[in-house]
Amino acid sequence: MLKAYFDDSGTHAESTITVVGGLVGTEAQWMQFRQQWAEKLEHPLPGKPRLKMFHLSACKAGAGEFAGYSLAERDAITHDFRQIIIAGNLIGTASAVDRRAWDELVVGPLRAELGDALSPCSENAVSETIRIAGPHPDGDKIAIFLTRE
Repeated sequence: MLKAYFDDSGTHAESTITVVGGLVGTEAQWMQFRQQWAEKLEHPLPGKPRLKMFHLSACKAGAGEFAGYSLAERDAITHDFRQIIIAGNLIGTASAVDRRAWDELVVGPLRAELGDALSPCSENAVSETIRIAGPHPDGDKIAIFLTRE
């Protein structure tokens, strides 16, 4: 079985771009990923307390749990979490829509049919997961998870 986890960004009113991105992998890949991710959250950097979660935007901004991190520490922790993704051999996919253009062009009955800018991004996440599963030896079954904050 393949599992795909996706998250969205840019759905708030001020956003100019809407994105859905995520990772696809086997249960074994996800088990390894979750273990390494949990270990990194538990011990992010020497002298730093446990993290509840890694959120890239908070890390880059030095906000929330990353308020006490220097720029170099935020770069280091971002690198470490990125390496966990790379080591897991998970397949990444993402879609983006110019939200302002979508809202300007997709109106009236067309809007009712096509939805907001999140719709094509979400649909592409599902399509890409199915495309990846097609030739994959573990792709006879898939599970797709889309989280929204």
